[in-house]
Amino acid sequence: MLTKLLKTLNESRYSIKSGAYFQRTLHSAYKHHEKYLEIRYRASLKNKVLCKTIDAGLPLSQKGLRNVLGTPRCVISNSTNPGVEIMCYRLPYGRFESEVEFHLYQDALFFYNYSFTAIPVSKQREIIQFIRQKHLNNETFSPDHEVISDHGALISIETGFNLNIRCFSSIHQPILDEFSAQIRNQKKNKRRVDHKQQLVYQGL
Repeated sequence: MLTKLLKTLNESRYSIKSGAYFQRTLHSAYKHHEKYLEIRYRASLKNKVLCKTIDAGLPLSQKGLRNVLGTPRCVISNSTNPGVEIMCYRLPYGRFESEVEFHLYQDALFFYNYSFTAIPVSKQREIIQFIRQKHLNNETFSPDHEVISDHGALISIETGFNLNIRCFSSIHQPILDEFSAQIRNQKKNKRRVDHKQQLVYQGL
């Protein structure tokens, strides 16, 4: 029943924003691996709140997500961010509708984001209250907190004109570690190339 409902909502009249919208905005927003490290770093600066589970049972592969949620509005890949694919849906969150991005690296879901565009402050508070009820048994929670589960998943909120609920799955840390290693190697290779070029210029 839940699978059928989610598929219907994703494919129904609620599908306001087209695949082209996702292509334009997300293609530029997630050009490089650094973006995920920045989001994780901002979350790490917040006060920690512990919970038992976050989105237990959420599929961690593209096939699993398709089986539960249906066909995505679009799937985005970027040559400057190799190995990452973003599946885009419109899904319910509490009583609200949200644009949702599922980010997979080598077919492993490590990050997902619920985005609410131009949402009033009163409704932002209602969504935050929903998170408290769903994950924290109404314990204290605000955008200044980061929710961490026993299995290493986490939730962090970024407010403003838009509201974003940033979620890292339980398998995110090894993937972010790999991103960090790739970035270090890229910088090391760039320094090596720059040094060789400098030697060539000095020899002219």
